[in-house]
Parts: sequence; C-alpha cells; structure tokens
Amino acid sequence: MIQLVDARLEHFDEVYELLQKLGGTGITKAQWRATFEKPFGSNENGVGFLLKDDNKVVGFFGGIHSIRMINGKLVKFCNTHSWIVDPKYGAKSLLLLNRFHKLRDLVLTNFSASPGPYQIMKKLGWKEKKDRTSIILVNPLRKFLTQVPNNFSFDLQVADVLNEQEKEVYESHKKFRADFNTVVNKDQHSFQVFREVSYKPSKINRVLPFGELSFTLGRLHYVSNPGFFFKHYKYNMRVICKKMNWVGMIIASDFVERFGLQEFRPYLKRRPMLYKATDFDAADLDMLYSEIFVLDLA
Repeated sequence: MIQLVDARLEHFDEVYELLQKLGGTGITKAQWRATFEKPFGSNENGVGFLLKDDNKVVGFFGGIHSIRMINGKLVKFCNTHSWIVDPKYGAKSLLLLNRFHKLRDLVLTNFSASPGPYQIMKKLGWKEKKDRTSIILVNPLRKFLTQVPNNFSFDLQVADVLNEQEKEVYESHKKFRADFNTVVNKDQHSFQVFREVSYKPSKINRVLPFGELSFTLGRLHYVSNPGFFFKHYKYNMRVICKKMNWVGMIIASDFVERFGLQEFRPYLKRRPMLYKATDFDAADLDMLYSEIFVLDLA
C-alpha cells in the first residue's frame, strides 16, 4: 500500500540507503544526516516527505525550513532538495511535490534541480530567478586604496557591531563551509558571507599545452548594507582577497547593475534558482538557508 508520510530523523538510515542505491553517494553521510537535523534551527516543520510502500521507503523529497527577516517582515521559507524515487514507483513521484504545494504561507525554493525536475516544476508554476553572476578580478597592478576613508577596519571572523539579524546569519552558517567578513568604519558596517570556489578560466586552459590553471574565488552569498560595501568595493575586494588568497569575487549581477560596478565578466551557474510563492520579490532570493551550505555544493 502506497503512503505519503512526514520524514523524521528516525527515517534517515532508510533514506540514506535509497540515496546510495540511486547514486547519491558523492556527499558524505554526515552531510546528508545534517539535512534531517533541522540545520538552521527551523521551527516545528519537518524535514520533507517520504513515499512508502507498506513499510519500505521508496521515495524522498527533502525540505529545509527557515524563518528570515526580509525587508522588515518575517518570511517563512522551505528549500526543497533531493527529490529521489525508486524507478519502479516513478509514476507516484508527483505525490511528493504535491505535498509541498499544500504547504501554506511560505516561499518554496529549489536550487539544485536536474533537468527532469526542473521541467516539471516550471510546468507546475514555479518561477525562475536568473542566477546571473559576474566575476570581478583583483588587478594587483592598480592602486585601489585612494579616496577611501582611513578609518576602515576589517574582521574576517565576526565583529561586535553586528545587529541581531546579522548575528543570526552568522550563527546559522558558522558550522558549514563559509567565510565571514565585516567592514567597519566609525558610522557604518557591512557583514558578508562568502563561499570559496574553484575557478578554471576556460579560454586560457584551452590553449595550455599542459594541465589546467585553477584559482580560488570568493562567492558573495550575503551582504548587509550593500550600499556601504559597494561604495568602495575595489578597496574592500583588494583587502579581503589578499587576506583570503583569492584572485577575485563572484558577485550577483543584480549588485553589478545596481551599483554600476566595473571590470566584471559574466559567470554562469550550472543549476537554476526556482521558487514558488505569491507576493515575493525574486530580488530578495538568495541561497543562504539551503542545501548549498548543508550539503556543501559548489
């Protein structure tokens, strides 16, 4: 008998066995388990839904819940991930997605959909935010330290000046692979969350007679007070990249366009950013509270 039930921590070993069977073993067992442990201190909501045939788990669709303050308003999110179903039960897989659709008063997201689930979600009304990003490389031959206040300070850990919202972001993500920085002057501050990623310039590597060149970049996932941070972004980039040994940063094109940033080149992400919600501005969508951090995806 086919059943649809809430996934709980006690089901993890059965789900992990299904993940192994269907080729999801590129991620460690501890990371998979973290998705069952409400990684962002989420509320009373569960961790997804199971498809069961009698007492056997034959399908799973995970959900990471969080509550965030967006533009002064509390917003509930559920980041969906890991939609897996035993091929023999493929005709029943939509039951899992429909169960998420019945959740009310929250924003559904998915940042790792493969082509099949992507097409299904689009047909069922999910919207896509184009994840347009740009690479801005630090040019060591230029002097970026001119016309900048002398009282800027940088803290690659976390500063005492953080407000409650910034502290919550920090506390929620410090257990995952993330890099934090705070830029402070006497009047303002900005807190940022980065992920270090590998960058292989394809145009250069195509003509190299040996091996591949690979560099590290810092992908900016979150920035508070962006007007302050980007006003002197060249200076900020130079200092942060020097401390972190990065050659540059990956920044959302929304910021590039809004603040007129220069010397950038397009950088495309492999997977789309999907969301389903009413009365929600896609410009406020980011990947902070998602499987991108919990499962350590690029």
